[in-house]
Amino acid sequence: MTVAEFSLRRLDDALAEIACGWARTPSEVAMFAGPSLWFPLDAAQFARVTVEQDRHPWVLLLAGVPVAMGSVQFMGDSARLGWVLTDPARRGHGYGRKIVTELLSLATVDPQVTRITLGVYRDNTAARSLYADLGFVDTGARRYSEVDGLTWESLDLELALPGRSGAVQQ
Repeated sequence: MTVAEFSLRRLDDALAEIACGWARTPSEVAMFAGPSLWFPLDAAQFARVTVEQDRHPWVLLLAGVPVAMGSVQFMGDSARLGWVLTDPARRGHGYGRKIVTELLSLATVDPQVTRITLGVYRDNTAARSLYADLGFVDTGARRYSEVDGLTWESLDLELALPGRSGAVQQ
């Protein structure tokens, strides 16, 4: 058995075009990006929103092939994860967990970060399970979006980083 060769690369136009193919409907884009991106996705939209929202998007590569992506936003004493998406053809192999753990590592490089937050739609049970396994807890805050004529509820989750100045102990 061989060890998988993973690497991270910043999202560029070529990788963004590949990731655009992973969310092929308005509801898939909403599940992946909430209101920050819209259908149809294109590389220019990724580039524009990355700058406007000061996001740091990364792509997880397996032996040079893109398999998942996600972003980190630094906001004072917190970092927010977002845009977590796995290639639909490669779901169920742990790549979502791998990109999230890589994003957590990137987020915690900044010693000022005392907590990591993210939003996830209530109906995204696979993502909610992953985040719970990684120690994220529901803050009780809710956001609502209309997608395809339906109201979707987003949960705000948080991971406190004990031992860092200002971190809330769970």
